[in-house]
Amino acid sequence: MAAADARLTRHDHIAQLINLSSLHRFRGTEGGGLSADDLTRWAEVVKELEERSPGLGDAGCRGLVEAGTAWLHFAELTDIPEIAVIAGPHHDHDRAREHALELLRAAATERASAVEVAQAHRALANVAERSGAWAEAVRAYRALFDVLDDMAPPWLERGDREGQLKRLGAFGQRAFAAALRAGETGTAVEFFERAQGALSSQAVTRVRDLERLHAARPDLVAAYMEALAAAGQAPAEEHVSAGPGGDERSTRRSAWERAVRVLAEIRGQDGFETFQTSRPAAELLAGVRAHSVALLSLSEAGLDVVLLVGGQPSWVELPMPADEVEQNVAAFSSGVEGFLSAATDDAATAANARTLTALSWLWDHVGEPVLTALEQLVPAPDDPALLRRLVWMPAGALAIVPWHAVGRHHPAEEHGLSVMDRVVSTYASSVTVLASTRERRGPAPESPAGAGGADTVLVAMPVTVGADDLPGASHEVEWLADHLGDRAAVVGLPGTRTATREAMLELLPGARWAHFACHASFDPARPYTSALLLRDHRAAPFTAVDVSRLDLRRMELAFLGACSTAAPGQRPSGHPLHLASAFQLAGTGQVVSMLWPIDDDVELSLCRHFYVIVERRDDGDYSRALHEAVLAQRAAEPYVPALWAPAVHWSA
Repeated sequence: MAAADARLTRHDHIAQLINLSSLHRFRGTEGGGLSADDLTRWAEVVKELEERSPGLGDAGCRGLVEAGTAWLHFAELTDIPEIAVIAGPHHDHDRAREHALELLRAAATERASAVEVAQAHRALANVAERSGAWAEAVRAYRALFDVLDDMAPPWLERGDREGQLKRLGAFGQRAFAAALRAGETGTAVEFFERAQGALSSQAVTRVRDLERLHAARPDLVAAYMEALAAAGQAPAEEHVSAGPGGDERSTRRSAWERAVRVLAEIRGQDGFETFQTSRPAAELLAGVRAHSVALLSLSEAGLDVVLLVGGQPSWVELPMPADEVEQNVAAFSSGVEGFLSAATDDAATAANARTLTALSWLWDHVGEPVLTALEQLVPAPDDPALLRRLVWMPAGALAIVPWHAVGRHHPAEEHGLSVMDRVVSTYASSVTVLASTRERRGPAPESPAGAGGADTVLVAMPVTVGADDLPGASHEVEWLADHLGDRAAVVGLPGTRTATREAMLELLPGARWAHFACHASFDPARPYTSALLLRDHRAAPFTAVDVSRLDLRRMELAFLGACSTAAPGQRPSGHPLHLASAFQLAGTGQVVSMLWPIDDDVELSLCRHFYVIVERRDDGDYSRALHEAVLAQRAAEPYVPALWAPAVHWSA
């Protein structure tokens, strides 16, 4: 008991030292807020942290991270006499920074929880970046990504997994930038995917890996699924609180440990060493060889773009300060929001002007240089009337931008200077999803199991409890039903089946097309809870998670006419599960959705243009059909992108 008390006291002491060092660090960030005595005391605290932290697990890991972070600040202050004395053998800038790296390397090797080790790797990467040691930063980020499997295993619920990853913030973009500056372009692609698609890619690889495992060891599939079910409500060991309910605590920990053991057994089988793990760069690049892809990422290092053409990555260097990009992305977003909510014509005009200015800036500094680089890599189509096709994968805050609409649209500017005039744009949530959508698609059934043999499900909600009426929804679905004839089964209108969650779960897996004319809910903080608002949305919401769990491999097209069905949410890193990406994860070939709220009449016009073009083209390339439909919308309101730019195509 005395030994346990002593250990507890050591942990408490480390916590006190961390708090003292943090206080000095915040007060003395620039050196001017601390006296010579304060600096001396701070150094004594840090020295004690160095001596006492090793071997104390979580507390020790945190202590070494704080000590390393403090030495990074000392490195910035070596011109102050007191610091030079305190630093001793590490008295100059480079030596102090190297000592910071040594402490953070030690922190990363502590026997601590996944969360603490991840924070140590992130701190190590940060110091390495600031030292220009890009190769070391890449090693730290790779180790950090490897820890993610422990932080967000596949048996956690979607919200819990996102919560775990969110604790680390936007490290993915920084890892991407570090790998590029280390000259490791392939590694940059792998890092982009591991951050951008940490959750969506996990869902796709889970299906693919389970199918392979079932063919080889069906007994292990059964054991794995049972373990997932048992561990699904079991929090990670470090998050299980002590106290009353000890039996429940023990049961949950046992379930978690069983899942870990089963996963280890599967990975011990020949050919399954990478079961439920991210794919290496070579495999990722091979999977998108048929596509031209633009990866866009923004970090403190600036804006970085990598083009994937023919399975080969190329870094498009854009010497662009991050703050300028952030300002213009924010100006675009506020311009659209201001236009949609404007109470007066003057307010709408001012908001639209902000939108046009931001889109022009993004064209000059991002869109046009990226397309110029693409045109040097991709030969022009034989038919001059055809445009090249580009898949956009923007990360983080860049995901709110309609990259297809970037360009000069002001009345006084030359026309034809825009992305839409040079390429057909489509979007994808991750490299893995893009590569695997075609793989996961099954053959269309001879007699669809949807609604009485109809291969298209049309959902209309002209009246929704708690939302404004959508009279255009009735007109839209009635027009489509007439246009498609016996191929269509209407849901939600008088005399047809009621549009409910249960109806969607039953009808969608057998459909080739699905069209939704309804409202949607959207929570920026939790996009995975976004839902299509059906008749029973208050009692049984039909959420993005529900959609992602369906088998929609027969579905060629989902048209989500509801507002904000592709809005990216507030995650600092990675791509959220919103309604559009949920349909892709479920196996849908192509998806049309909206980045922000769209006017009922505008959506109806877009819908009619789109389906007429689809019928005329008759080639299954819905990206080019949407491109033509949006061009027609732009022709009607060329200077108001908020009206014609929200519709986006998600690629197959």
